[in-house]
Amino acid sequence: MACPSKRILIVAALLWATAANARELPGLGRTWPIAERDMIEVIHAEITKGKWKEGMTPENFKHLVEEFKPADLAKLPRAGRNREFSPDLTVTLDVDIPGPDGKILYPKGFRYDPAKYVPLVGRYVVLDLSDPDQRAWFVKEKLNDAGDVTIISSGGSFAKLGEELKRPVYYLQQIVVDRLKLKAVPSIVSKEKGRIMVREIKVEAQ
Repeated sequence: MACPSKRILIVAALLWATAANARELPGLGRTWPIAERDMIEVIHAEITKGKWKEGMTPENFKHLVEEFKPADLAKLPRAGRNREFSPDLTVTLDVDIPGPDGKILYPKGFRYDPAKYVPLVGRYVVLDLSDPDQRAWFVKEKLNDAGDVTIISSGGSFAKLGEELKRPVYYLQQIVVDRLKLKAVPSIVSKEKGRIMVREIKVEAQ
């Protein structure tokens, strides 16, 4: 279990890591390393386990990558109506954060909205690309051609989809759903006038 400060860093990293022009923030006291291991390290560790060594071929490895799914892959229902809202991203510290001199810089109970300090560049399109209707909507809206879009899917294979779309596709994980208060797909997440906005879109059946 990551300590509270690690959890804060993990959430921030998940939400904003893909921001193209993310700037480095000034020192905020002590920091801790991210608790989760790099995904490539996880896959490599699994492959080197004894039971995976025998019979491992490039074809088998390709299949394993294509069929990989994170344990916390989130599934959301299709949006029943068009809706727009601004989620409350406020974080409350449950530990004291000391500064370099040992004095408390940010006390336990301090509240802040990370959206005010970290830029969110472009749009995050959250959908289920294994749903033909959502896939058709995605194509119709020419979202794959938009340079400001990051694709997050709750269905399909990220490896196969990446090859098809010629761009990275990320899995929708539960921590992102919880943090952004996502309720339905497809949703478009963006930053407008200093606030994070989530726009749910009702997709018509084809």
